[in-house]
Amino acid sequence: MDSGRDSPNSSAHRQSKKNKAALEAQAPVNGGIPCLPEEIVVEILARLPVKSLLKFRHCSVMSLMQEPSTDACSIDYPKKHPKKAVWVVGSCNGLICLAINEKDLFFWNPSTRKSKKLPPVNVNVKRGFYNIYGFGYNECDDDYKVVGIFCVFGNAGAYESMVKIYSSKINSWKRMEDFKGGVPLDDSGKFACGKLHWSASRNLGFHFRWDIVSLDMESEVYGIVEQPNYGEREFDSTLGVLGECICILCNYQYINADLWVLKEYGVKESWTKVATIPYVDAPGKLLYSKALFMLQNGELLLVFGMHFIVYNLEDNSVRIPDTSNLISRLFWKGISILRALFHLLQMKDKGESQLIA
Repeated sequence: MDSGRDSPNSSAHRQSKKNKAALEAQAPVNGGIPCLPEEIVVEILARLPVKSLLKFRHCSVMSLMQEPSTDACSIDYPKKHPKKAVWVVGSCNGLICLAINEKDLFFWNPSTRKSKKLPPVNVNVKRGFYNIYGFGYNECDDDYKVVGIFCVFGNAGAYESMVKIYSSKINSWKRMEDFKGGVPLDDSGKFACGKLHWSASRNLGFHFRWDIVSLDMESEVYGIVEQPNYGEREFDSTLGVLGECICILCNYQYINADLWVLKEYGVKESWTKVATIPYVDAPGKLLYSKALFMLQNGELLLVFGMHFIVYNLEDNSVRIPDTSNLISRLFWKGISILRALFHLLQMKDKGESQLIA
């Protein structure tokens, strides 16, 4: 007798038949997938990585690039209110930092829908100041940090700045060295290679020149990132992050836009012009404002005015995907959240955030 099989009268065989009958009783009559008990579903989902779970929540990112039409969906972020402005400061390892009404800061984990409110910054600055935030991560200490830059202009072009930094390790803010590089020009810091980055200028007059100022999240030391050789033409620029690399989008007087990517951080010679994007016919004078995402097949997703643009590097074609349910007054809010979600979906499973489980 084959000892590897249960006899028809064994207790193990009888229990197996009971289990089979129970599953068959739960199966739909149309032959579809059986309805598993809730506790089993929970156990299965608990073992899935966040990256996989997110494929079944939010709108499909790939649909913007691969489908003729995409429906935008509403996302329930912390303190959501129609009269409160939301600002996506940045994202790291699946965690998103939000600023509500520019003062209340939250860490938000969209995969679990849980959030944590940060303690107030408590800055005492002059009237008429403006603030810029940045969200980064110190991998060595497993420490999430938020940087707040508070600037105020005085007479004859003079300005002052104060910088405070929050550490999730100690859950508090501290003042640090004032911002180096002049006046920050970005809406928020761009995080890449362990550093936050801002475009900044010391001279906002006729001889305008701007630098890329970095702040190391481990050492909290400022630095300057060397830029590529753009040539002699005048252009408007936007600093960003594409994948895990710093990038610069240069708009040349409504003729075309060049996208530069720093492929090896700290090496000026690694700046590479990966695309020259032609302009599309559109009412008004519009500029490409952000490079959001790039597929391995060479398709690039950008923001152009109130539209998404997909540019194909191989055949130099441009198309505008149809996006419905996108309210104009919420457009830039949606852009910021989509940008954060793009980064979220690109994260490696080993880098998933456990800060807000």
